[in-house]
Amino acid sequence: MAKPKPKPESKAEAASAGRAPARGQRKAAAGGLGAAWRRWRWPVVILVVVIGGAGAGQVAWEKYAAGLEAKRQEDVQAAARAVAASVAREVGRETQALANLVDEAELAALIAGDDAAARSAREAAIAAGHEAVLLARLVPAGTRSPDLSTRPPLGYAAMDMMSESERSGKAPPVEALLFGSDDQHLLSIWRIQQGDTLVGHLALALDVSLLPSLMSRVGV
Repeated sequence: MAKPKPKPESKAEAASAGRAPARGQRKAAAGGLGAAWRRWRWPVVILVVVIGGAGAGQVAWEKYAAGLEAKRQEDVQAAARAVAASVAREVGRETQALANLVDEAELAALIAGDDAAARSAREAAIAAGHEAVLLARLVPAGTRSPDLSTRPPLGYAAMDMMSESERSGKAPPVEALLFGSDDQHLLSIWRIQQGDTLVGHLALALDVSLLPSLMSRVGV
């Protein structure tokens, strides 16, 4: 008896049989990803939050540290200004003896006049009036050119100090100039006026040997 021939599969059945494993694989993969996400979602979320929080915390800390540094610099500058003002007062006391040798009206006339010899003689007399004075110079208001021929020189820093006096209407604090060099000195600027008009300055270069005693008086 002849065996029946196998019935060929229809195209629809073959296509359906070919797709079935793919759907099963997708479900298995989806199930695997879902299980992995359910298992690891909180550690991942926590990690993201921690990393983000760390970044924000770093930015906040940097801003805080910058604020502290700015405040520290302001405090240092304020302290330096206070010390400078105290030293200036002590320099004034130290050179008070010169006040008896200085006639402001006479100095104003010498600054405004054309007698260079008389001006130089008065400068020399003022310098001789105190052992700590290295140089005394009468400088007309508006002078901006330094004189580097003297010892110590009347340099750009001295010009800046006198310019500040002209702008502010007040004598600037004493400054230590050219420190560490052979020309190191303390510079004190005195305002010389005729009435309410500033005609110039008396620039006094003082020996830095005064500095230790002056600093000890102001508690530095």
